[in-house]
Amino acid sequence: MSDRHPLLVDLGGRRVVVIGGGPTATRKVESLLPGGPAIEVVAPELSERLTELEQTGRIVVHHRRWVQSDLDKAWLVVAATGNQDSDGQVAGACERRQVWCVCTSAARLGTAALPATAAGENGIRIAASGGGNPQLAKEIVNSAELLLRLSALPLRRDEMTRARSTDRPSGRAILVGAGPGDPELITLRGLRALAEAEVLIVDRLAPRALWEAASPSVEIIHVGKTAGTHPVPQDQINELIVERSLAGNTVVRLKGGDPFMMGRGAEEALACVTAGVPVEVGPGVTSALAVPAASGIPVTCRGVASSFLVAAAHEGTTPLDEIARSTNAETTLVLIMGARKLRDIAQILVDCGRSPTTPIAVIESGWTPRTSTWRGSLTDVLRSDRQPRAPAIVVIGDVVALHDSLGQLAVPSTLAGHGPRRHTR
Repeated sequence: MSDRHPLLVDLGGRRVVVIGGGPTATRKVESLLPGGPAIEVVAPELSERLTELEQTGRIVVHHRRWVQSDLDKAWLVVAATGNQDSDGQVAGACERRQVWCVCTSAARLGTAALPATAAGENGIRIAASGGGNPQLAKEIVNSAELLLRLSALPLRRDEMTRARSTDRPSGRAILVGAGPGDPELITLRGLRALAEAEVLIVDRLAPRALWEAASPSVEIIHVGKTAGTHPVPQDQINELIVERSLAGNTVVRLKGGDPFMMGRGAEEALACVTAGVPVEVGPGVTSALAVPAASGIPVTCRGVASSFLVAAAHEGTTPLDEIARSTNAETTLVLIMGARKLRDIAQILVDCGRSPTTPIAVIESGWTPRTSTWRGSLTDVLRSDRQPRAPAIVVIGDVVALHDSLGQLAVPSTLAGHGPRRHTR
């Protein structure tokens, strides 16, 4: 089955012969009817549904066993007698006549297959083969059909559709959070935004598989930042979003995590509002919660911690000192962008009264194939010269101990960290 070439054919008004009248033949007839073929069924006995279709004139039935001449002038034959030998005889006769044949009881004997299908609006049809497993094929198309109904498949609208759209603004910006690292964690709204993008402005932490899968017609501008290195300053990023939007483009600003969680999304949104650019947000799964969860560390847990605080730790230690003095020891601290100041963080917390035995976890490259979790105490940090690699999330509090019981709770998808190579600006 794996070497068969997929092909869409127009059966409208063309003669299709189904040999058999049982449940399998009935299912095949039902699947063929939407295409409008002239279906003839050859069988001595019929299912109740086939009898109904005959009575309503939707199919023609020959109430007898099949004969060789039934195959003459057929465009497609379906052998569905329920008997492998009989179906094989039909398939052999079709082979000699050079007529495509679907052999339901022994697929290898046929020359064609009817895949599981799903239909959407605007003539969209999805077909899948399960490699000889019909149930798998059905599960695939059922999933695709659900995504079609949700408008969640990343389908780009063609230019005619764009031109006909009366509600599409001349230009707009969408701030999309791509999640903490795994492409599967983007939201359905985020996928729809990517499908409509004409310009993509991407961060270093945005999963590569998402933006490199964009259509070649999409302009991609890379503005990635690393610790201490900002090749494209934030003011210039704001200007790019506004400039491309005012030029009539749908601009998607694709960011790691969530746009409004330490992501400067507010600054970009304000720049758009000030310039009169319509702007919307596609919230993302924030790494502050998702990365610890993936490592078996819930930021709250009944009986352990009922509150948490998220802070950035890359712009000096003064804010952290204030936070440590104003929160109790039961509050979980989640620090992002603090990998380079780990020892300073530990010292401040101890100086502010936190117990030196307070558990701490450092999770590097969460939700990627490179993820790793280090666990210890504030004392362990002070005694070591450990330098975590960014991006890293630091979690401080008793909930860290749950990692020993829960372990790693996430397995990154096969898409994480992978994608086709593409030249970007």
